[in-house]
Amino acid sequence: MADADWGDEGHAERPRKKRVPSWVWWGCGGGCLFLALVVIALVVLGSRLVRESIDPEKQWPRLAEVLAFDQRPSGIELQFGLGLGADQFHLFDREKGLRATLIEYPSSASDDYDQLMDPDFELPMGLGQVVEPESGMLVVQGREVPCLRFTRVQPEPANEGGAGIRIDLTGTRKKPRTLELRRREGTPRIEDAEVEAFLAPFDVWREP
Repeated sequence: MADADWGDEGHAERPRKKRVPSWVWWGCGGGCLFLALVVIALVVLGSRLVRESIDPEKQWPRLAEVLAFDQRPSGIELQFGLGLGADQFHLFDREKGLRATLIEYPSSASDDYDQLMDPDFELPMGLGQVVEPESGMLVVQGREVPCLRFTRVQPEPANEGGAGIRIDLTGTRKKPRTLELRRREGTPRIEDAEVEAFLAPFDVWREP
């Protein structure tokens, strides 16, 4: 009995080996918690960014800094605005059936900006390549500027997309600026008079 008692007592005093150290669980838990917090922060930030991007009360003042106007054009809807890297705005003129994309690029893009107006410039894999490009010049509020007309943009199918025109609105600004007008598929090219009518509510060459 004495030997048995001693054996049981000795066995009870030996601590059990833990298969996984405690610090592993704490480290994993802390790391997972950190990642979860990062994901939550990104979701909140993304949701806020989307809400602000489609909020006209926030985007119209931003647009005025890129394309000046005295009063909001009544017939033009500002659908989306974004200011990550470049200031980009998407507008829609329902009466004229024109969709517009206005982009003001950072000044660091000035060296490569001419490629946007080059009909022969080829993009990787053809993504974003304009189809049947036609270079030209047009007069915008008294100033002659380069333009590039096209029938569609790759990878749009041949029976989709629509005629478009890309206009260089940089002028004397330090930051390059383009306006691209698109019409629904199956419609003829966008004429100079239509560009003039779309831009009539704006003071194109006024700088902030």
